[in-house]
Amino acid sequence: MNDLWLAALPRWLDASLWRAVCRTLDLGATARDWPDLLPDLNLLSAGRWQLAQRPAYLSAARAADPAACQQWHLIFFQALLERQEVSEAVYHFEQAGNLCLARLAYDELGQLIAAADAQQVLLPRFVHLLAYYQAVLAVERHDWAAAAELLTDLRSLSNLDPDLYARCTNTLGVQAYHQAQYDTSFHYYQEAYQAFQQLADGLGQLRALINMAIVHNLLGQFDDAIACLQDARAWSHSLHEAVWESWILNELGINYKDLGQWDSAQAHLEQALAMSRTLNRQRGVATALANLGELFLLLGQTAAAEQHYQEALQLAGSPFMTIEVLGNLGLLRQLQGQYAAADDLFRQALAHAAGIHSVSYQALIHYRLGTLAWQQGDLAAARMSFEQSIHLIEGLRSQIQTEDVRIHLFGGWQQVYSALFLLTLAQGDAAAALTYAERARARAFLDLLSGRGPNHVLLGEPLSANAIQAQMPADMLLLVYFNTNPPTRFQPVADWLLHHHATLRELLFPPDRTVMLAVTSQTIEAFPLALDAAAALRRAFAADRRALAGLTPGADGRLTQPWVLRSLGTLLLGPVLSRLAETERIAIVPHGPLHYVPFSALQSATGAACFASTATILFAPSATVLLTHGRQQPSELGSPIPSPWPLVIGFAPDLRHAEAEAQSVASLLGGRLLLGHQATQDAFLLAAPNASLIHLSCHGTFNAQAPLQSGLFLADGLLTAAALLNRPAFLQADLVTLSACESGRSGVLSGDELLGLVRAFLAAGAPVALVSLWAVDELSTRLLMRFFYTALAQGVSAAAALRQAQQALTRLSASALSEILAAGGFSPAQIAHELARLDDACEVLPDHQHLLSHPYYWAGFVLIGGAPLARSTARAELDVRQAAPRDSTEADAAVAVGHRPS
Repeated sequence: MNDLWLAALPRWLDASLWRAVCRTLDLGATARDWPDLLPDLNLLSAGRWQLAQRPAYLSAARAADPAACQQWHLIFFQALLERQEVSEAVYHFEQAGNLCLARLAYDELGQLIAAADAQQVLLPRFVHLLAYYQAVLAVERHDWAAAAELLTDLRSLSNLDPDLYARCTNTLGVQAYHQAQYDTSFHYYQEAYQAFQQLADGLGQLRALINMAIVHNLLGQFDDAIACLQDARAWSHSLHEAVWESWILNELGINYKDLGQWDSAQAHLEQALAMSRTLNRQRGVATALANLGELFLLLGQTAAAEQHYQEALQLAGSPFMTIEVLGNLGLLRQLQGQYAAADDLFRQALAHAAGIHSVSYQALIHYRLGTLAWQQGDLAAARMSFEQSIHLIEGLRSQIQTEDVRIHLFGGWQQVYSALFLLTLAQGDAAAALTYAERARARAFLDLLSGRGPNHVLLGEPLSANAIQAQMPADMLLLVYFNTNPPTRFQPVADWLLHHHATLRELLFPPDRTVMLAVTSQTIEAFPLALDAAAALRRAFAADRRALAGLTPGADGRLTQPWVLRSLGTLLLGPVLSRLAETERIAIVPHGPLHYVPFSALQSATGAACFASTATILFAPSATVLLTHGRQQPSELGSPIPSPWPLVIGFAPDLRHAEAEAQSVASLLGGRLLLGHQATQDAFLLAAPNASLIHLSCHGTFNAQAPLQSGLFLADGLLTAAALLNRPAFLQADLVTLSACESGRSGVLSGDELLGLVRAFLAAGAPVALVSLWAVDELSTRLLMRFFYTALAQGVSAAAALRQAQQALTRLSASALSEILAAGGFSPAQIAHELARLDDACEVLPDHQHLLSHPYYWAGFVLIGGAPLARSTARAELDVRQAAPRDSTEADAAVAVGHRPS
């Protein structure tokens, strides 16, 4: 510690303080006399001086020898206390404590607190600092309750300084994170970051950014994590904080590893290791070694992996790292065929995880034990371990309050459900496979519904196979699909291992399989689909992944023969084709990309339709949602509505048919019609709770990056899925129709959770929604809705009405279409234009007589939900229509296309 570094530690110096400190210098060290030091100082006030360029010298001192800086701060603390300079003494005490935290020297922090005498320093900040450091130690010792109590009490103090409030908030985030309360944790980190911003505290912002990056990584949001870490690294450079930069480099290496960017990962981790060695950060060294070991294991460099693991284990950096290293060493032994050694290492890791009450690590190790038992042929032991893992995972659900966090987190555990699903099939237990497939999917959706409706016990837990069969109608065929591909978070690594280290991939992830379970009230049959089903599905979609290849018009507006429908029909429905020909009530629970497949249009190898012409098809996120959602009666949601009526909204000034479609629907059903400038978000939210049926004809948008920002464009802006989810359940309607482009597209996230408008409206109380899978054609949609509502108003169920409407479009001849348009008020020129447009789109198709027969025009609309199983969706009959209120007389003059048959 040279004298300029030493002089940089205090915020100010005077002659007597300098002499007092110099007297404590180590033997052999020399320091300039006070007069000799003066040329390097700037005068602050009478008798007080500050080192010129203090920030640069201070950063250099802390980077070069943080332990020595910590000790010298304590020396300044004692010297200033003796002089009764209490406020300045507390500053040095705090700097010493902060350096303990930066060095992860928690034992030293404990000694510092134990030696401090709160009675000696009668200053609130000193008392608050002691309490804060005690809370940090409680977190480190996994005494979560004590940490939360201390931090919460501190934050409630009216005289707590703003910077300590921000630090307490950040530490509450750490406390919540270690208890798997990840949404709460992230909320605290964000609040802390904003507080540090207001204080212009760069170091505080750096710490909060690192913590937010850790949560992003856990949720598989690697780009967001890297962005936070890059911002944090910029702060570390500007503040010359080498200790924190070494930490940031390690976290960057982890994220690049998870992305499969091996060179970047290795470069950052080796830089973190070198920097930690230079700074003598033992814990940082151990962490970097452990992460490099994992990287080398993934790359197949087992000798290098073991060397790094063993060195990391000797350093014993932290309990969490010890668990990870033991688990990975067990994985390495398993890879080498040393099964007994692998089992021993896994059980050591499990004991450590139980010792610190880490549920997530215990779940992971039970999964590892399950794969080890299965590899040795002990299916019963494997099943027991997998079931224990799932029990622990599902125990975390109640701790996660934010829906998107819950979705991402539990999506990351899908490989456990997938393994158990495949294992039960291998045991010939199709009923158990169905039960676990149901437990694997849409858990967050069930949790969402359970908190918004009265049947929380029924909705909050997935149905077992027996319960599903007990509640199924006798004439229904339920097709449940399940994919066992790795969770999205692990996809980059899994894809790389598949081609470079297949043996390790088999230990980390179950094999990719797509299985269809055909379920009736009496039987459950499992049909594994082709081994390349996942690859076939990827090939089936267009480059933009928004629709099946060849199913929507090309850039020139022309349609092509939808060859993919035969391919997918054979792949997805081949095992049950003979049964479909005689089944009229079919429910489908898709999985993964199958949510975007228009099943009603699928064809057999001969080109024939897979489903009977009279078959009705309903989709659902899960069998539990299908069989239970929407069964509550209106009175269960709130006060009964004495005179419910349809609500019809139309807004799309730039479209020719959207508002006319709304007028047409209103003329069929009556009810309340909101057009143009009347169709605002507030008007919708005010009228919707009293509606028996809701129809929205407008523009829609799907936001793939932020599915909850998908929405419907109304007169005053975008009504988003997030806005609907932020409200309690408020709909009484039996059916919501979203006649808008891509209204049915959702973000299919890990765990098969759907985020988008469908989720929002079902959660708002709608038992079933009619939505579109792609950007639909205006005219065909208007006609489809006319046929659909005509059948619905006559008492036909929604599923049957949709099927009839789709078939009516396919059978509509060019001459019949011309007559309908003429009756709807189209001029001869307009009719000619529409017919020419449709004919041009069908130029390369064989059928030019039925211009709307291509699946693009009719197959994009699907029904999602469960209400038709229990409630009629045809409440909008004539007696309701005649009594319904009207907001606009425009519906009375609706075009003939929408006239209701007398």
